[in-house]
Amino acid sequence: MRVRTLTCASAVVAATALHAEIYEVGTFRAIEVQQDVRLAVTIADEQLVTAEALDGDVSKLRLREFLPWIVFDRDTRWLIFPKWREDVLQVSVETPVLNGLKAFDGAQATFSGDADERLWIEAGDGGAVTVPDVRVDELTLVAREGGTIVVAGDCDRLTIRNEGISIDASGMDCSSFVVRGDPAGVTLPAGAVTVDEHPEVSG
Repeated sequence: MRVRTLTCASAVVAATALHAEIYEVGTFRAIEVQQDVRLAVTIADEQLVTAEALDGDVSKLRLREFLPWIVFDRDTRWLIFPKWREDVLQVSVETPVLNGLKAFDGAQATFSGDADERLWIEAGDGGAVTVPDVRVDELTLVAREGGTIVVAGDCDRLTIRNEGISIDASGMDCSSFVVRGDPAGVTLPAGAVTVDEHPEVSG
């Protein structure tokens, strides 16, 4: 992984330079974000990973590669109490394909776009994932303890497993719904009928 620094002027913050780090990584298809880091993912023709500190030091962001996964968290090796770090770190990712998105430990992730055939979304330990508009064949939502997920869009098959705070899928238009775990924390579209198993895909 190589890191470059892009400096740009901001009309909003007079006489202040914003430094965006550009990360060169291997080909990935899934992203995990941790430790209060903010992440925004969009679908694009080419892969691009950038980050900036909305407040604090962007060098405290750590990127690790477990291809096809990449993971963003904080470099807290120098700090005795890492939870006390208050840098507001924002990551922006453009990728041609997204198959997995996870947010844990207070992290926040957003995504919109065509996710191809399959997308796995998972949140836990105060993590939150928001997907205002997704198009995908097979969507899986997993809320671990303390996790929150809000999704809207279109899919063929939606599978939900709720062990967390809530999963709001009321904005999803899907052909088939399967719900496992705690149904009390799951919101589905009006009139949605759940089944024990998805029907077999023909053809």
